[in-house]
Amino acid sequence: LWAISMLEELHAVLIWWRVLTGFLSPRLDGLPPVEYVICGEDAIDIQQVPRWHCLSTLLLNLLPRTLIGLATTWMGMVFLMSATSYGDLIMNSLALTFLITIDEMVYAAFVPSQRKEWIDKCKPLNPPRNARFDRAIGCILNELTLFLMVCAFVLCAMLIAYKKPIYGNEDRADLITCICEFAGPKCFTAWALG
Repeated sequence: LWAISMLEELHAVLIWWRVLTGFLSPRLDGLPPVEYVICGEDAIDIQQVPRWHCLSTLLLNLLPRTLIGLATTWMGMVFLMSATSYGDLIMNSLALTFLITIDEMVYAAFVPSQRKEWIDKCKPLNPPRNARFDRAIGCILNELTLFLMVCAFVLCAMLIAYKKPIYGNEDRADLITCICEFAGPKCFTAWALG
């Protein structure tokens, strides 16, 4: 459940990488559009995004969002490995899924209705074609590739859970039971201080 939830977020991030890098490349017709934005009664059409805006969005928004998405995926996996029962595992997975939807709740609660209308009026962005990038995204977003990526993620999580002793529940219990003592190879203090 967690891997599939995060796959949706990482999918959105990948699409944004494609859109913004598409606007960074020169237009195929060689002519810049007369207007960047065309506002009509029922639609807003963004023809081109300025290069400086693409770069600043990539560096200040999309790169951190990508890193946060990958870190959240990893930390969520580690958090789920600490579950002691199937019920805890399901509840923790639902809690993590709730956490990644907070941005949508903040948008619904705090963005003024006028801005929501503007966003709803916007037509989808249509960046210039990039054949290699489009082929790569087509391969990555293929159902079989996505299924194999989720399976690899779950397999990796299982291997880490079994191979890394610090992530095992028994080892954590041993570390915590001797937290006040400074003895033994499994004692937390001895482990933390080396």
